[in-house]
Amino acid sequence: MSYTIACTQYSDPAQAGTVKAFLSYMASDAGQAAASENAGNAPISESQRSTFQPSIDAIAAAG
Repeated sequence: MSYTIACTQYSDPAQAGTVKAFLSYMASDAGQAAASENAGNAPISESQRSTFQPSIDAIAAAG
């Protein structure tokens, strides 16, 4: 992944869940393998993943 921007809060809980699931997949081993295989991307390191994951985990529905 080059750049990814997402909100930390969404008014719709379903949208928050979808965004969180998508970004979690992108950062996962499976997502990185798919990106590498289909687009030739270099996978992110475990260090990068551990940096990104807390931000992904913080995505939630507002209120």
